[in-house]
Parts: sequence; C-alpha cells; structure tokens
Amino acid sequence: MNGTFTGTAASAEAIAADVNRDLLCIQMIDATAEITMAFGVDVVADEGIKLVNIGDSVTIRGWLARLAVNVIGDGGICVYQDGGIVHSAGPTPAA
Repeated sequence: MNGTFTGTAASAEAIAADVNRDLLCIQMIDATAEITMAFGVDVVADEGIKLVNIGDSVTIRGWLARLAVNVIGDGGICVYQDGGIVHSAGPTPAA
C-alpha cells in the first residue's frame, strides 16, 4: 500500500490501521507546514513524531506500524509506503 496525505488543522486519520502491516515509511514532500503524527490515538500539535523539512522521514516497524496513523499540520504533504524499504542517497549531480 502507498499513498499521499495532507495535514489538517485538527487531528485526522491519514493512514488506516492494517493488522498485516509490519513496516511503514512516511516522508515529508512539501514543508508548507509541519506534520505531527500519533499512532492509534488522536494527535495533539507538537506531541508525537514531527516531520518539519522536505525529505524528513520516519520508519515504523512491528505492532506500532499496524495502528492507524493520525496527523495534524495544516498543509504539509507526506507520502507513505509499507513493506521492505531500503533507501540510500546517490551522488549529487553536477550542474
């Protein structure tokens, strides 16, 4: 499963719970606003895991990855992907 979500002014479910999910990766792709996340409970601004800059990411494993992901952050956009993910940055291209 993969997708995109945009933060809202109030706590909202961005990713549904999935009892079969073992790993979830979330990455900020638009830092219009900070995104704060909580797992399985409503999120309160500035209490939880926060993504602030473009490229910020978090990987959640095990039972926590199976819970619903709730977010708050009016306008920030994130992408997510479940499953085995390995990322390494390549060289910066020359102009």
